[in-house]
Amino acid sequence: MSAAALAIQVDQAPLATDLARLVTAVLVRQELAAPALAEIDFLVADPALFRVFRIGAALSIAVGSAGTPIFEGEVTALSHLYGPGHALAFRIRAYDRLQRLRKSFRPRLLQDVSAVDLAASLAADLGLSARATTDPPRRPALVQHEQSDFDLLADLAAEAGLYPVLRDGTLLLVALDGEGAEIPLTFGRELIELVATVSNDRNQRGSVAASWNATAASAATKTVTLSRQDAQEFRDTSPNEGANGHRQSLNRLAEGEAETEALAAAEFDRAVAAAASIRATVLGDPALCPGRPVSLLGVAEPVAGRYVPSAVTHKVSADAGYLTELSSDPPARRSRPRQPAATLGVVTDTADPEHRGRARVAFPALGGTDSPWMQVVTAGAGEGRGLAAFPEVDDKVLVLMPDGDPARGIILGSLYAEAGLPRGFRAARPRPFILRTGGGQRLELASTEATARLATSAGSLLELMPGSARLATVSDLVIEAPGRTITFRANFINFERG
Repeated sequence: MSAAALAIQVDQAPLATDLARLVTAVLVRQELAAPALAEIDFLVADPALFRVFRIGAALSIAVGSAGTPIFEGEVTALSHLYGPGHALAFRIRAYDRLQRLRKSFRPRLLQDVSAVDLAASLAADLGLSARATTDPPRRPALVQHEQSDFDLLADLAAEAGLYPVLRDGTLLLVALDGEGAEIPLTFGRELIELVATVSNDRNQRGSVAASWNATAASAATKTVTLSRQDAQEFRDTSPNEGANGHRQSLNRLAEGEAETEALAAAEFDRAVAAAASIRATVLGDPALCPGRPVSLLGVAEPVAGRYVPSAVTHKVSADAGYLTELSSDPPARRSRPRQPAATLGVVTDTADPEHRGRARVAFPALGGTDSPWMQVVTAGAGEGRGLAAFPEVDDKVLVLMPDGDPARGIILGSLYAEAGLPRGFRAARPRPFILRTGGGQRLELASTEATARLATSAGSLLELMPGSARLATVSDLVIEAPGRTITFRANFINFERG
């Protein structure tokens, strides 16, 4: 393969001429919400020639007389291909630096963060800068669990309609309306093959998102009827949908109207991208990349105009030369499953700064991560009423995560686990109802003895039994009804000094 058409460097050193002559094919695949992938195939020769390649080696691929890079990353795999009786090929596989984020797992609680904040923090660890094409909503809390750093970023960004991609040393969060100057592609010149589709197979008059906030016990509904792409070029592909052709994103968890609107907008952007899409093969151009718009010229009017590729594949081979393949299909959904889950929590803090009875917990089964402030389910809760019985620090509780997100959990109640039950609890049926505070105040309703007892930790007692009733105090007792009448009614009344 011509060294002028292709320049490969390993650990900042040009590939040896003997090795460069053995290259048969180069593939670089760039996608939104995925690290870029590179593969290089070599004819098999002296195995010693391939010792230059090692796992972790820096790899750079450039094409054209200007030597424009189409890939910079690290070797992650070496493959030896064999066929019947002889070796066939040697292949190296590499990913860009975003692949490091795929291999980083760290359970943790992040507070007051947006997708661009998270991107900036992760990019700094990689020696990169970060920015977003639009400002995403902020999250008061975010719990990372069972997710790599990259998956956490991709999930959070997707909720705001943004997708991470590495471009020119910057971790860019780009929406489906793209960023950058349009690259013209004319059929018969740069544009070699094209499948362009305009479809109204799915409703896309707009998008509705309805959400609720587990902490504030509030709800929000937002409707979006214009996508981000519509601001660049409007295509009406839904003339037969009627008035109710809105995509539905219902029963989502969100902080409020801003996040709810972002959810609706992200869903509508995907719908619009799917309604007018292309798959094309063009003459190789290093400037083509995911998120950078292209403009189709010299094609039928309904499919001409602006598109934003979500996936770009650069291919270099001795037979076909340098070609680039494009697809504008919306990125595959990759967010975590939104399924209810429950887990154990250990209460760490009950001093709710907003005085709403909330608590914070640590999640032993989620890597010991901490939670934000969470609501506690209580009986009869309402404005100024209800049973205000809340867990204390070190209590074990059951936490419900309605959509699987630990940052948006609800404490369902406390668990005794190995801790002892309140004194006086018996296994006899029906079992008694006992309410005991941490300070020792106690209320007991015993069905087997038809007894009700109210006792203080100091020893005062009010006891109601079938054959008798008793009020005993360890302090002075005052019975009063100021301005009213006190009546004692009985067959006999005794007053004794004791």
